[in-house]
Amino acid sequence: MKPYLRKICSLTLSLLLVFCVIPFAAFAAETVASGSCGEYLSWTLDPDGLLTIGGTGKMFSYSSTGSVTRAPLRSQTV
Repeated sequence: MKPYLRKICSLTLSLLLVFCVIPFAAFAAETVASGSCGEYLSWTLDPDGLLTIGGTGKMFSYSSTGSVTRAPLRSQTV
């Protein structure tokens, strides 16, 4: 391979690497809280109050001994 082609190839690969890594670091969502809610399930809460639950399988069973006040459901994405 000729020297100038090697430099062009190297520069192109370097730029590709930079532009593929930067978006993930720059746009990473801030997490307020996180945890697990099943053997293979996890949850995260972002600063805007968005609760995200992801994974597979059954959730743990939760119960409450007192009255529970719930806010109305604004949106649901499945």
